[in-house]
Amino acid sequence: MKSQKVNFDEARRIYTEQRFANNNIGPDGQPRDPKFISFS
Repeated sequence: MKSQKVNFDEARRIYTEQRFANNNIGPDGQPRDPKFISFS
C-alpha cells in the first residue's frame, strides 16, 4: 500500500474489499451467491 500512499486504515479497507471480491462477497459483507439463504 506504500505505492498508493494511503494510511493504515485505508489500506486495511482496500485489502478487505479485495479479499471480499476474490471470495464473491459484496463490499457490504453480504454473499453474492443468489442461492444463499441465511437464518437468524
